Order: sequence, then structure tokens, then C-alpha cells
Amino acid sequence: MRVLIISCEPFLTGFLSVMNKDLDVAAIIMPNDKLINGFPVTNPDGKTFKIYSYVYLKECLSNLYYDYIILAFPPDSEIHNEITDELKEYKVDPSKLFHAGEIYRADLYSFFHMFNYVSNEISKYKILITGVSYAWKGTDINCFEMPALNCAMRSQDLYFDYLVAKKMFSLKKSAFKYAIIGVNPYTFYYDESRGGGR
Repeated sequence: MRVLIISCEPFLTGFLSVMNKDLDVAAIIMPNDKLINGFPVTNPDGKTFKIYSYVYLKECLSNLYYDYIILAFPPDSEIHNEITDELKEYKVDPSKLFHAGEIYRADLYSFFHMFNYVSNEISKYKILITGVSYAWKGTDINCFEMPALNCAMRSQDLYFDYLVAKKMFSLKKSAFKYAIIGVNPYTFYYDESRGGGR
């Protein structure tokens, strides 16, 4: 099956970590006009994909062969809804759309798959990012000079973030040199009793 993926970071990394490796990816389209058209990206498993800027969406829809279009954004997010509306304007058959956003609803499910995805290549990451939702949603790992791993989640529970970081550091080949911990003033007033934090 050949697919066209429309996504952006940090959602793209999460989706690729759980994507069926047998899928044939025609291209990845990202809503980021700064990207160079046709820029190749290599996934950690060795597969290379072409990435196109969203401004070329219409051309990709008409010029590339694909069976389905995968939208890898959280469901009901503004960007997901905008892109869905635009695809309707381009007369894309709704039965060809696959909405993969549900994978972003279950943080533990996402972490489990992310952990399995990176554990074999953990030594390449030099920066560990953890913390609350702003660190999860507002960090662009492509802006760092060194390879960064964003383990932040939507949870506001710092104890959960501590457990995630501990799990990553427990891997024998981990080579983290830096950590970015996303916190906010309200973080220290959040009720962590259910997560076991102190």
C-alpha cells in the first residue's frame, strides 16, 4: 500500500515510530513553508522519504501515486481540521483519508512505542527533553545542533516525567549530555498525588 503522509513535528516522529514498516511512503507533506521542496529525510530504520512543503500540496495530490492519505495530527486540532477542509476543496475522496490522530490520545501507548523505537539507537541522542505539555508541543527537535529526543508528554505530572527520564537513562548505551526540562509556574501547584510525586 502506498501512502501520502501529511504531518509535522512533534507528531510526525510519533507517527513514524508506530507506523507499519511495510507501508510504501510516496512522500511526507509538512505545513512548513521553510522546507525545501523534495528534501530527503532518512528514518532511523534506514528508509528515506521525500518531504515536501505544504505549499506543494495540490501538485503532490495530482502528480504522486498513492492509495491513501494519512493525516497524522491530534484529532479535532485546528491544523487537522484546516487540512481536512482543504482536501475536501481539492475533491479528495474521503474514503482515501486515514485519520491517525487517535495515537496521540494515549500517552502511555505513545511512550511505549517511542521507547521501543529509540532503544536500539539510544546512543545517538545527546539531548533529552522532558517536562509538561509545552515542552511536548512547543519543542522543534530540528532546531538543535545535536540529536535530541523529545520524551515530554501532555501530562502535567512531573513524577511521570521523572519516570520517563529514568527509563531513558537506564538504557546501557544512553549517551545524553544535556537535558531540557519543561516546567511552568503552575506545575508546582498541580496535584501530583495521583501520580505519586512529592
